Amino acid sequence: PLESLVAWAIQPVFSANHNAPEQVVVGGSRLAIEQFMALAASRGVHATVLPVPGAFHTPFMAAAAAPFGAGLVKFPLRTGRVPVISTATNRAMVDPADFRDSLVASLTAPVRYVDLIRRLEAEQPTLFVEVGPQRVLTKLNRKILGAERPHTLPTDDPQRSGIELVHQAAAACLGVTSQRSGRSSANHRPARPPRPPTPFRRHRKRPPGRR
Repeated sequence: PLESLVAWAIQPVFSANHNAPEQVVVGGSRLAIEQFMALAASRGVHATVLPVPGAFHTPFMAAAAAPFGAGLVKFPLRTGRVPVISTATNRAMVDPADFRDSLVASLTAPVRYVDLIRRLEAEQPTLFVEVGPQRVLTKLNRKILGAERPHTLPTDDPQRSGIELVHQAAAACLGVTSQRSGRSSANHRPARPPRPPTPFRRHRKRPPGRR
């Protein structure tokens, strides 16, 4: 695996993101990254430089941790109503203190996204919905879990309207499948839901003076 190449790097580099089974991001100095790219190429591994301003999620950000944490204390936070998964520990959080600790730890801790998605998969979710620009996480989820289950759905799709995506998500949660392919309707246009029964009969209003 690509992470094993880190030990062979001449200059120190650190694993920053494990995004997919075959996609790993490393961080380090510019010289270290250039040398690491050459090392990866010698092993037949494709590598490219990402246009980011710093080596985030690595020990290179340690100097920013203390002042960042001190600044977070000034912002009041409430206890969460819905658990949020920390990208630093992959654990569910609702306590404000855990939110702050996770944000500080995220500066230097690598993002184990593959482990996170597989942890969530163990809870047998019906649908993963990506909220945000583009469809990067949806593509990563399909590489991690496969294209069939659980379903993954991006909310940013230029070819589909927002209401269609809502229908699609609802259909996927209900387990609606396409008769043509047997696949989930999350990959097809969802069928129109049945109209609920009307609790009363409608009568046409007659004009005055007529029976």
